[in-house]
Amino acid sequence: MDTPENLIQSLSGTKTVIQLETIDDKVIMAVKKLKPGKVEVSDNKLIISVIDPELENPDIFQAIVTSGGRIQLVNEAKSTLEEVYLNFVRK
Repeated sequence: MDTPENLIQSLSGTKTVIQLETIDDKVIMAVKKLKPGKVEVSDNKLIISVIDPELENPDIFQAIVTSGGRIQLVNEAKSTLEEVYLNFVRK
């Protein structure tokens, strides 16, 4: 038992989804050097697991821009309560 926000955070944390014009190895390596959580690439999107978006995101954005990346859109992705529930039921 916990608050909905804490339950969601416990499942997957927060993910920052950054859509870029294009993604190349230089951008990916610049982000990985910051040692965030898991970094996934899907089409022209970087999906990055972060613990504290307000602290980590500015450095991530700076690394992308410095390495030549052009950010088009930024979103935050969180699990839903339904996903949290299904995860606990499966366990």
